[in-house]
Amino acid sequence: MPFARLIGLIALAVGELALLMVRFSTESLEATGQMWWADTLWRWKIVLPPLAIAMSTAGVMLGGDRLRGELRRMSAEIMAPHRAWPYLLAHLASFTVFACITAYILEGGFATSAFRPVWAALWFAAAAAVALFWLASLTDPKVIGLVAWRARGLLLVGAVVGAMAWGAGLITEGFWDPLRHATMNVVAGMVSLIVSDAVFVPEELMVGTERFGVRILSECAGYEGIGLIWVFLSAYLVMFRDQLRFPRALLLIPIGTLVVWTANALRLTILIMIGTWVSEDIAMGGFHSYSGSLLFSGVALGLVYGARRSAFFTKEPLTGAQVADGHNMTAAFLVPFLAIVATQMVAGAASTGSIFDTYYPVRVLAAGAALVYFRRVYRDIRWTCSWEAVGVGVLVFVLWMALEPSPDPTKQAAFADALHALSPAMLGLWLTARVVGSVVTVPIAEELAFRGYLGRRLVDAEFDRVSLRTFTWTAFVVTSVLFGVMHGRWFAGTLAGMCYALLLYRRGELGDAISAHAITNAMIAAYVLATGHWLLW
Repeated sequence: MPFARLIGLIALAVGELALLMVRFSTESLEATGQMWWADTLWRWKIVLPPLAIAMSTAGVMLGGDRLRGELRRMSAEIMAPHRAWPYLLAHLASFTVFACITAYILEGGFATSAFRPVWAALWFAAAAAVALFWLASLTDPKVIGLVAWRARGLLLVGAVVGAMAWGAGLITEGFWDPLRHATMNVVAGMVSLIVSDAVFVPEELMVGTERFGVRILSECAGYEGIGLIWVFLSAYLVMFRDQLRFPRALLLIPIGTLVVWTANALRLTILIMIGTWVSEDIAMGGFHSYSGSLLFSGVALGLVYGARRSAFFTKEPLTGAQVADGHNMTAAFLVPFLAIVATQMVAGAASTGSIFDTYYPVRVLAAGAALVYFRRVYRDIRWTCSWEAVGVGVLVFVLWMALEPSPDPTKQAAFADALHALSPAMLGLWLTARVVGSVVTVPIAEELAFRGYLGRRLVDAEFDRVSLRTFTWTAFVVTSVLFGVMHGRWFAGTLAGMCYALLLYRRGELGDAISAHAITNAMIAAYVLATGHWLLW
């Protein structure tokens, strides 16, 4: 399937989910007196996503290699073109029907209807149709069915182990109270490092800030994650016992216990920061409900990933697969940039309209993680920095500053006030991340996407076979204009994109374009820090 189709369908699914969450709420049933139905919806809303996450995690952990093998064997069928638009239209129609039924159930006459079971059945059927037609838009439905049939044993094992892990989490979260106090103390310490108005009331089990706080109850102490990790790792130790080094491999369980408990403390700290800086509803809504399951499953997958590549735990550790085929090459050139865009969009959706990007460090981490993941692909890039690159970097800085409009005093003051409201530790972290992002991750990610991928993709579909010195007016103009539009200052950004592109055509070294871009951003960062002209960022 084309990479663009995959990204587009994922974006569509996320957008539809966000629309439903914003548009509908079970609280609308309060006026009808039928709160039994709202309570039922709430229980299903809380139970089903964590259960599905646990089952998916177990399937990936215990049978990921087999599933990937099946997908590789059927790669020709999966990648074969098929008429996706009829399924996409059916998906959109199903989503419309689902939204209409949802509106009737939550805001219409459902509570007093004599046909409630029928409406509920239609509601679930519409939800299933939405999911199935979305999958069919990705690839041929026959292929999906065949892969599911061949991997039926894996799906069954994943479902059983995932359900056991989820159930173990429910049991272990109520075992002990002492850990609750330890979690509270750790969270209070983390919060005090971030903000200056931290609040800690041990006798009330309360921790937070003057603007938002939470009580560390027994279910928040981290035992849900401990139960999950115990079952996940135990199943892994049993199923892969021939590949592991015992008794060393048993250390994974105490290591996992400590890591998942620490990660839960960090999750609670982030929850408090979201409630303080962004929205109490977001903090106590979806983030509080689902972030734990995603985090604990991520820890389990990370531990298994590390163990399988460690000679300490595994007899024959796996080595990273070389990225060679065209689709993975596309991902290597685009994913770092898409990681930046995605985190920026999520932060923007969660913000309260402030011009200050509090979550910029997350953007740097996301791009950095993608660059590290695809690092083997980048070995072929000559990381050069010629005198031409230095000159172009300085020239773009001069052009950028010459075309920069006079700063708005009100916005400038608002930005400065937001910075000064941070604690010293948080301010240092943010400024460091801003400089590192501007000088390192952003130039690499943007040059990979615009000059490394898009400029050559407009020449030929097999972009990696196109020389970096190949010039076409279409590629030159389109990449430069898009680069300018993305930066908001379209004219200055377009000129900058043209300068970097001409440098690339001149020497044929992507490293030169990256170096010039980094030099420009480094000079802008130095100017901002020296003058306090924060709006340049």
